[in-house]
Amino acid sequence: MVCIDIVPVPQDHHGEGPVWLEDEQSLAWVDVYEEPSIQRFFPTSGRYESLAMPAVTSCLAPTRSGSLLAGMMGGFHLVDSNGRTTLVADPSLPSGQELLCDGKCDPAGRFWCASLSRDLRTPVGRLWRLAPDGACAEMDSGYLTGNGVAFSPDSPRLYVADSRAETVCVYDFDVEMGRSTTSACSFLPTTCSGAQMGRPSTKTATIGARWSKVGP
Repeated sequence: MVCIDIVPVPQDHHGEGPVWLEDEQSLAWVDVYEEPSIQRFFPTSGRYESLAMPAVTSCLAPTRSGSLLAGMMGGFHLVDSNGRTTLVADPSLPSGQELLCDGKCDPAGRFWCASLSRDLRTPVGRLWRLAPDGACAEMDSGYLTGNGVAFSPDSPRLYVADSRAETVCVYDFDVEMGRSTTSACSFLPTTCSGAQMGRPSTKTATIGARWSKVGP
């Protein structure tokens, strides 16, 4: 039987986006809303760190410089080890309507980030691509809750879940050009306790299969 341990760190209000940082052998994640912060846990030593953020922070990616790239209210920022933030790009996010939600890097180092509708009813969420030089481009739109961004191991496909719409969209992906075209969107009907709507998010396995977590 596999034993699953609970990491001995304080409880988050809304923990999201775990990312393994290979260089420092730590796990980083965000506490999104009530007290925005970036958390780090070092399994070998048991050390835990928390960096307070100045605004809602929803996703992370490591960079070659050692800083973290964070999707925040107000755009994409670099965050240094002391929690200082530097704006990289500020996409056109309608004030109070759209929030960066979940993102992942492709093999060429571009950060793909899906956004959500703050009211969870209006499909204003978009898919953004942030290039290493800071150029930011809108790649798709129409999401309620853009979430679960993932790439297949050999990168011919990009997956994005829309949690509120209960769909997973699959894009044909050109890693060299950084372009995506919609291939298909699949509806994932599910219920929780017979009443609550499911919330899909996605991960990809090394064999190329897509794992979709569905829950409340």
